[in-house]
Amino acid sequence: IKEIPRTLIAQFAVDCAKRVLPIFEKQVLNDKRPEEAVEAVEAWLKDPTEENKKKVDAAWAAARDAAWAAGGAARAAERKWQTQHLNELLKKLEKLT
Repeated sequence: IKEIPRTLIAQFAVDCAKRVLPIFEKQVLNDKRPEEAVEAVEAWLKDPTEENKKKVDAAWAAARDAAWAAGGAARAAERKWQTQHLNELLKKLEKLT
């Protein structure tokens, strides 16, 4: 694979974020930034307009700060799954090309 498509990277990020959102929400009540970022990325994946891209950039920056502050334990627990999942997505991409 010469280049990983941006859509695959975005889908991988959404998949990973959805797995740890419940952990984040238990630790940080009433902070919807990560959930809003996931929704923005999903909207862009369905309709990749420049307007939706700008919403992704803004939402993701806010969510990243919130998630890093609260997600140390979640990051460690998810690393193995993330590696496996990314490999699966890349294998699907290889089959398509």
